[in-house]
Amino acid sequence: IGDLDFYLAYPAEPEPVTITVDLESVQSIQTIVVHAYTVSGSYEKYRVEISRDGKDFAEVASRLEKPEKPLHAVTHSFAPQEARYIRVISQGNKGYVFDSFSKLIEIEVH
Repeated sequence: IGDLDFYLAYPAEPEPVTITVDLESVQSIQTIVVHAYTVSGSYEKYRVEISRDGKDFAEVASRLEKPEKPLHAVTHSFAPQEARYIRVISQGNKGYVFDSFSKLIEIEVH
């Protein structure tokens, strides 16, 4: 994440930024926590997808609208599923200076 304490990627518009995590083997997962830089009411706009093979992905969570109370960590829980790859597709950190900059801090998989 470097000196900024978050992963800065841009532009996230018009094409989103994609980050893929390889768990190195298929695991049973049911929770993904996305941590993103938030300040002055900003929020990261993204979708979360999972895959067993790295080719066919299915969406399991998203944060597409501004939440009532922006939090830096958002927990997404779902029925247990088998996956090796976790993909976060970000459209940027909305509501603070440059909307097309993605500012992810951490992705937890449980």
